[in-house]
Amino acid sequence: MKISEFVKNITEFQSKDFIKNMGQEDRDQMESNLWLVWQKLQLIDDFEIFLPLSDISEALSKIKDVPNIVKKNNKFFDINFFYDLCIENIPKRKYKFMHPIKNKKKVYDQEFLEYLSMELQESTKNCKGFYDIFQNHGKLEEEKKRLLVKYGVDINDDGEPSGEPLESTSKHKIWLYEIEAEKIKKLGYKDRKKILGDSSLRKYIFKETGISQSKYYQLKYILDNSPDELENIDSGHKTVRNVYRRLKNLDSEAKIKERVIKQFKKQVLELSNHLSKEQIIHIIKNI
Repeated sequence: MKISEFVKNITEFQSKDFIKNMGQEDRDQMESNLWLVWQKLQLIDDFEIFLPLSDISEALSKIKDVPNIVKKNNKFFDINFFYDLCIENIPKRKYKFMHPIKNKKKVYDQEFLEYLSMELQESTKNCKGFYDIFQNHGKLEEEKKRLLVKYGVDINDDGEPSGEPLESTSKHKIWLYEIEAEKIKKLGYKDRKKILGDSSLRKYIFKETGISQSKYYQLKYILDNSPDELENIDSGHKTVRNVYRRLKNLDSEAKIKERVIKQFKKQVLELSNHLSKEQIIHIIKNI
């Protein structure tokens, strides 16, 4: 669940059974991001919301189990308490939110935005707002390090990634394809038709991401069955096709032998440009 969806349930829908009906995965995710939800609510651009937010803040500050309102891991004391407190105080309606004045010269850490997008299931554009929130509260570097560690990125002494850029990894390609597909599938028929036009979903996603359907299926199969192989693919030591075919047992023993012989002949041909026939035979005999 997106933070924006959770906020909308607090401000616009205010169903008393909302938390009870949440799936466990969504609930866990929102419990981990309630600090961001609270920061987002405080950006509501409405004069009448000032007092309700003050009342909520005062109530939260009185919770003895939660110093400074938020625990060290950014989790509130209780998601039910927080949600009920919000819908009891915040008038039910659609709100506009304040956005910081855009600074065209501001440079965002694009790789961190990608990881934040994965973490929050929000677009990188929306994540710039959360980026600003972390930065304004002095939590940006802490959150960067947390996400890099979570997603298995090697970091140097300065807390910066030392490996390949996220955009080049197989896991990111899988995620990018799935996000784009899910976005289109959630649209109504008219909106979907408007975006796709005469193109198929498969062709549209390829145009947007550069990832073909077959490449996605192969990478996803490798991720599900032998995730360590993705590192070999990303490093260039192996190809997606070869790993996929091996895992699917698509190559018979005869085909494997045929391919090995073909590769061997190619290597011998290259050697013949530098060595005599007798020298090559001598090398083969000593293998």
